[in-house]
Amino acid sequence: MATASFILTDPVAGEAVLPWGKGRMASLGGVSCLLYRTRDGSNRHCAYFRDLSSGQASAVVLMGTAPSNQWSYNAEYVWTSPEELWVCGGAGPVTARQYQLSGSPLPASAQVRSTTDFGDAESRALGMTRLQTGGVVTAWYQHVSGPDIAYGFAYKAPGQDWQTVYPVWLHDSSSGFAAQVATIAEHPADGSIWFFCKRDGGSFAHIVHLNVVDGSLVVDWAESGFLADVSDVSRAIHTEIPSLVAVSNPVKGVLELAFQNQMLKHYDPPDGPLALSTQVSIAHIHADKTLEWSVWPVYVPRLSLLGLIAEHGSLWIGAHPTDPVDGHQYGYDDYVAMAKLEN
Repeated sequence: MATASFILTDPVAGEAVLPWGKGRMASLGGVSCLLYRTRDGSNRHCAYFRDLSSGQASAVVLMGTAPSNQWSYNAEYVWTSPEELWVCGGAGPVTARQYQLSGSPLPASAQVRSTTDFGDAESRALGMTRLQTGGVVTAWYQHVSGPDIAYGFAYKAPGQDWQTVYPVWLHDSSSGFAAQVATIAEHPADGSIWFFCKRDGGSFAHIVHLNVVDGSLVVDWAESGFLADVSDVSRAIHTEIPSLVAVSNPVKGVLELAFQNQMLKHYDPPDGPLALSTQVSIAHIHADKTLEWSVWPVYVPRLSLLGLIAEHGSLWIGAHPTDPVDGHQYGYDDYVAMAKLEN
């Protein structure tokens, strides 16, 4: 069941906006954060903060137009403290930016404190997550041809320098150039780090399981064939660049993984021919890899970006729904930034 939905608009442009990067929302102390960019031609990149209880909100400009090095490509972000926000993205190299936030009770301004590059001209950003210790982990891959792809991970403990783990090799059935989708999150039950990735056109996802041991990031195991159960299309990930996002749910003690499944339906957008939409499944993953499932019974465009946060045991999702939510039919350009899922 979904409740408390609303449309995200930019306070300056006064119009609907697009999620920036991968679209995953961040949260801290009952406040959500969503990165977005404007549609009005200014292409401003901003962070939208909203108190989940009171509804009070603020929009903070992080930068103007996107720079030539495309550091905002596939950006993901984590909120580690009321004064610190990390954004990591890029299409060669991958760049992690640390922002100093100011303002109360919600952030009102942001300044860049540091920038760090990873990889090379062929590197592409894949994800970033916050750990319970206050550290952050980011991931990327090498956009090259072939069935064997190299992935990289970087870890920063509070007050320490970055350390990297590279390469981590994964084998896929495809051998050509292909885009990747991925997400990374910490499991609340044991502090392990789960990385999920999928190659465009592939029929399954990969998992890389990591841990921080004696202050160092290490890979425990990796496996393929995840989310490939075609006997139940609600548990099979869509083959063509699906959105997927994972978040920690400490109240439930599980890792929540939302992804676009193979439950398909055509819809009629106002500016083009018929297009495909999918439903969104959520895998509730226990530390021992056992799974429970739920489906958000709303269709979203196949290439849309999903946002997801867990607060007080409930899930909040962000999406462009093509079906009514709470009995309301949203416009094609509307990004429904909050739809509470009872689970």
